[in-house]
Amino acid sequence: MSSNTTKAIEAEPKTAGVGPEKPSSKFPSNGIPDEGLPAENPRPPFTAFSIARRNFLLIIVTAGGFTAPLAGNIYLPALPTLEGAFRVSTELINLTVGVFMLIFAFSPLFWGAQADIFGRKLLYSISIALFVSSNVALAAAPARYGSLMALRILQAFGSSSVMSLGAGTIADIFEPKLRARAVSFFSLGPQLGPVLGPVVGGAIIQKATWRWLFGFLAIYGFLIFIWMLVCLPETLRSRVGNGAIYEGQPWIAFPNFSRKAPIAPGTPMPKRPGVRGIFVLMKYPPIILVSVNVAVIFGSYYCVAVTFPTFLKRIYGFSPASIGASYLSPGVP
Repeated sequence: MSSNTTKAIEAEPKTAGVGPEKPSSKFPSNGIPDEGLPAENPRPPFTAFSIARRNFLLIIVTAGGFTAPLAGNIYLPALPTLEGAFRVSTELINLTVGVFMLIFAFSPLFWGAQADIFGRKLLYSISIALFVSSNVALAAAPARYGSLMALRILQAFGSSSVMSLGAGTIADIFEPKLRARAVSFFSLGPQLGPVLGPVVGGAIIQKATWRWLFGFLAIYGFLIFIWMLVCLPETLRSRVGNGAIYEGQPWIAFPNFSRKAPIAPGTPMPKRPGVRGIFVLMKYPPIILVSVNVAVIFGSYYCVAVTFPTFLKRIYGFSPASIGASYLSPGVP
């Protein structure tokens, strides 16, 4: 081999993968960066709330979610009593149940859309205040059928908000891998309401007048209102981010509806709500299938449930407490 060829070979650069590479000064051979080097934009946690506080907030919204199912079903054992008190037919008094459930079905669409703009805490407060006010009016107003129907509509409208607002709160504070467990716990309200509501209503009618049904709901709603007002912070992520602004602060605080956290540039902001958004959702077959399935189940149940009090009292002579206890059967697995 000539001397020129030898020099050419020695001058060739080494190819990648041949021989040991010289470790970078920033990342030594063990792959761990040297101490003192700045981290490259660490990603903030999904939520700044501790797991204990998240569970506490979950209990609050679950208790709030119990208001609408309780209000809709505490009423059932009293239907024969109300029929006589308001001097109307069975069909008309049963209609107040159907109208309540109709408003209860569609109102969460309104509350959820508005909460994405104005915040969840404000909407919680307004809706529960409407619920409490309607129950106070029902307990004190004269026994007129028109007043009963109008106030039942207002009662359903106010109590239904937690069904959508509560789901939004859960999405705000629980990351996706923990969200299913939280939603299953939150669902206890809608599931237990049709079972426990008539039991409570039957016990009240047995010992007191029908007005105490709404008096009990007013007291329960007021307690939920105060609990949410002082213990439930704003969680809408477009307003407070991951909740870091609440770090180090007590769990019980004076309500503040205008508090906001600085939002990073580029954060997607919710659009103004509109009716079109509802129809857009209906384009997705899974949403339609689930909605129809739930509608058939609940519709079929209430078609039968409103007939129980009349027949159990007239044919079998059941007392109000016994009528209420008969609704425990759907809750038995």
